[in-house]
Amino acid sequence: GSLTAKLAAKQPIKVAYFGGGIHPSSGWRAELLKTLRDRYPGVEVSEIDAGICDCVRGSSFSTYRFGHDVLDKKPDLVLVDFASDDRDIADQRSIWLSMEGIVRQAWSVDPKVEFLFLYAFRDGYQGDYREGMSPVVVSAYERVAEHYGIPSINLGVRVEKLERDGKLVVKATTEEAATLPGKIVFSSDGT
Repeated sequence: GSLTAKLAAKQPIKVAYFGGGIHPSSGWRAELLKTLRDRYPGVEVSEIDAGICDCVRGSSFSTYRFGHDVLDKKPDLVLVDFASDDRDIADQRSIWLSMEGIVRQAWSVDPKVEFLFLYAFRDGYQGDYREGMSPVVVSAYERVAEHYGIPSINLGVRVEKLERDGKLVVKATTEEAATLPGKIVFSSDGT
């Protein structure tokens, strides 16, 4: 794709993080940027932080801010993660329409924009993963991803497996975490 060609030609790239406020810039986002810079020395890799605080989140609202917060900054790659934010949307069709709207907005402006859908974990998704299924929200995203050929990464599957294997605790306060030596504490709120 276009991103691969730009990396090979050592042209600058812009990676946009479009999602809720659950992914701190010091976490996996920083690691991804570091990995790209290490793998492609001499390529200028910049970040577009289009996350939004937990007060207003989700794909339906973000469809309206996508142009201003992301497209105006001319991204090469857009990482999208609203799966845990959309958990309360009962109607899969609403998610499909929102995500399709985001993809179509981008490709109408620049058909070379690439996407990667990410699905964060939220406490409560374990049951579906244990049964070998995806939560309804993730399934809605996957339908759009499949239709448009967008790759995706489900971060929740690994979290559930670590919990099932007794290596991870999904939710614990700092005080509780101190009493769990050898266990990974996922977060204080399960997200």
